[in-house]
Amino acid sequence: KDVVTVGGISVDTEFAEITDVTGLGPAYSLGKFDGIAGCAWDTISVDDIPPLFQQFIAAGKWDKPLFSFYLSDSNSAKGALTLGDIGTQYTGDINYVPLSSETYWEINIDSLSVNGASQSSTKRAIVDSGTSLLAVPTADAKAIAKALGATPF
Repeated sequence: KDVVTVGGISVDTEFAEITDVTGLGPAYSLGKFDGIAGCAWDTISVDDIPPLFQQFIAAGKWDKPLFSFYLSDSNSAKGALTLGDIGTQYTGDINYVPLSSETYWEINIDSLSVNGASQSSTKRAIVDSGTSLLAVPTADAKAIAKALGATPF
């Protein structure tokens, strides 16, 4: 057993560390990050270890079963991860969307639009805070890139 502490709040848990990323793909080998802390669902957890986020909720450590990210659009402002609530940086209405699968944070979408024009054929999306890429069918990727004015390098 381990003790994981986040923001001064601790939970007893099992925790795994990967020290050899061989075989996990180039993103893990080339990426500049320390690791992944589970905010996903237990249906995809490794070795049936409950994800950290769910363990904090089950232990009553946070007021609400929520987490939110604030990603700044400027280098002068810092981003933030708020656990157990919605961050104070957010203003306005929140539109909740039901999950289509409790594997990843998978939702149904009508389309992905750029400048008001649909650029996608897929009807599902995964909202994944641990991924810094857009994975779509090849034709959709080409349409999105063209609509954004991107060119191959």
